Amino acid sequence: MSKEFIVMKPKRLHVVNTHGIGDVVMTLPMLMAAHGSGFHLSMTVKSRSEAQVISCLLAPHNVHIEFVCYQDFSRKGLLGNFKLICSIRKLKPTHVVPTFSSNKIRYNLLAWASGAKNRIGLGGPLAFLNGFNIDILDGVHKVEKNVSVLEQALSFWSLPLCLSAPLQLPVFKVDVKKQATLLSKIGVNDRPLVCLAPGSGVIEKHKRWPIENYAQLAVELLRNNFQVAVVGGPGEEKLGLKIKEVVGDVECFFDTTGQLSILETLLFLNYSSCVVANCNGVSHMAAAVQAPVVGIYGPTDASLTGPFTKKFKSLSLDLKCRPCYGYGYIQGCGNPICMTAISVNVVLQDVLINLSSAG
Repeated sequence: MSKEFIVMKPKRLHVVNTHGIGDVVMTLPMLMAAHGSGFHLSMTVKSRSEAQVISCLLAPHNVHIEFVCYQDFSRKGLLGNFKLICSIRKLKPTHVVPTFSSNKIRYNLLAWASGAKNRIGLGGPLAFLNGFNIDILDGVHKVEKNVSVLEQALSFWSLPLCLSAPLQLPVFKVDVKKQATLLSKIGVNDRPLVCLAPGSGVIEKHKRWPIENYAQLAVELLRNNFQVAVVGGPGEEKLGLKIKEVVGDVECFFDTTGQLSILETLLFLNYSSCVVANCNGVSHMAAAVQAPVVGIYGPTDASLTGPFTKKFKSLSLDLKCRPCYGYGYIQGCGNPICMTAISVNVVLQDVLINLSSAG
C-alpha cells in the first residue's frame, strides 16, 4: 500500500514599509513575531539603508528577510513600477500585511499586485482590494501598533501568533572585534563618549534642534571631560562641519557624519555612553543597540514614535501647539519654537544626569 504525503506549502509573509530607518526599527518586534509564527519573510522597504539596518539587527537572531527596495524602481516611471511589482511577485508571497504609517493607496495597490491571496489592509482608497481591513489602536506606541497589525491579521487568517513578552526590541549582538577595530580607527579612548545626532529627514528639518545649540552642547561636554562625536548619514555632512567650526580641531571630538556604514554606526552607538538626538533614525538605531538616548522633541510625540527603550528620556516644551506632526502636515509651521526654545543648559543637565546614573 502506497502512502500519500501531504506537502505543506511554506507560508510566505510580505511586509510593506516604505518609510525611513526609524520606522523600520519600529517593525522589528513585529518581524520577530512573524518569524516565530512560522513565516518565511520578505519586505518592501524604502532603500538599501533600511534593508541593511534590519539585516544587521535580525540576522544574528537567525531571522533572514528578502528585500525589495522601493527607491530602486520608484523614480523610473511606469516601467519602474512594473519592475517593482515583478520583483515582489518573484518572492511568491502567500500573505501580505502593511505596517502602521504605510501609504494606504501605495500599499493597497502593491498588495493586490503581489499575487498573494491573503491580503490585510489599513483601509483607505482601494481598500476593497484587500481581504480584510483592520482597526488601528489609538494612543499607543508605533511598535505596539505594528504588532497589533500582525496580531489582527493572523487572527483573521486563523493562524497562531508567537509573541515574546515583554514586548521589546531584539537584543543587539555585538561583534567585539569589529567594534574595537572601529574605535581604534576613529581614535576613541576609554573616557565616556557622547554621540550627537543633529539630523532628520530632508523634508522634516523643523524637527531639528538648532545646529548652533548642538555645537554649544559639544563645547560644554568637552569642557566636562567627555568625548563627543557627531553621527549622521550621507547628506548630513554639513551639520557635522558646522559643529566642528565652533568646537575647533580639538582632542576627543570626532565628526563621523557620512563616514560610517550601517553596521559601523550601530557598533559606534552601542559603545557610546549617551546619544543626544532629534526625532530621527539615529535615535532609533541607538535604542536598537541598547544605548541611552536623550531625545529632543517638538513637532512629534515621543510617547508614540520615540525610541522604544527604557533607556530613553525625552525633552520637550509644554506648548498648546505641539505635537503638530501628522499626515498632510509633515513640514511644520515654519517657526518651530517647540525646538528652538529648548535651551542648551536644559539638555546639558539631562545628559549629565543620564551619564552619572549610568556610570
